[in-house]
Amino acid sequence: MPLLLVVRKPYFLEFLRGEKTIEYRRYGPRWCESIWRVGREIGISMTYDGRYGQLPATVTKTEAPPFSAHPEMLDFYEGSKPTDKLFLIHVDIPWERVDLSQFQRLLEPRLAL
Repeated sequence: MPLLLVVRKPYFLEFLRGEKTIEYRRYGPRWCESIWRVGREIGISMTYDGRYGQLPATVTKTEAPPFSAHPEMLDFYEGSKPTDKLFLIHVDIPWERVDLSQFQRLLEPRLAL
């Protein structure tokens, strides 16, 4: 079973549409190069139980810049300082292995009642 990258629905949909290839996290014991190694197979999901499906992906690059390199993330990670480190996980999704039909309900626009 691959390492699981759980993200909120809007970000999952961005990955699914091919609009997002980098995940941003605050650097720490679970978000570092030793766990998210380049070449490692991962799954991107909205939940830990995978009930909405999982996108296969491969880590292609990692970075650990200071928050000052991405100041917009300071608002997202409250309490962080510009000198604290972010952790960027770059991924590649092998679209030939993705069955988009399992995600059809997520991609369909909802009608307002």
